Amino acid sequence: MLTDYVDEVKALNADGELRFYPGSSYLTYRLMREQDRMRLYELHNKKIDVLSHNFRDTGRRTMVYDGDGFEGTKGILPPPRALVLIDPS
Repeated sequence: MLTDYVDEVKALNADGELRFYPGSSYLTYRLMREQDRMRLYELHNKKIDVLSHNFRDTGRRTMVYDGDGFEGTKGILPPPRALVLIDPS
């Protein structure tokens, strides 16, 4: 598992200089199937723009919301099937 993570870090830093590392939302996106969808919630105003930018080209597969993920998730439950990942601050 660690090897897979290191491979992802290397792919984001192709020039060999460590400047970027994949967060949990990126790693989750990379593991998604074509039919899967992801909703991302961010409480920190400064991070919402970065998150939106990072997922701007994913179309309808990823939706980014400014707000509390716990509250947002409660509003869409119960979906047919879901995985909920809460990444604490």
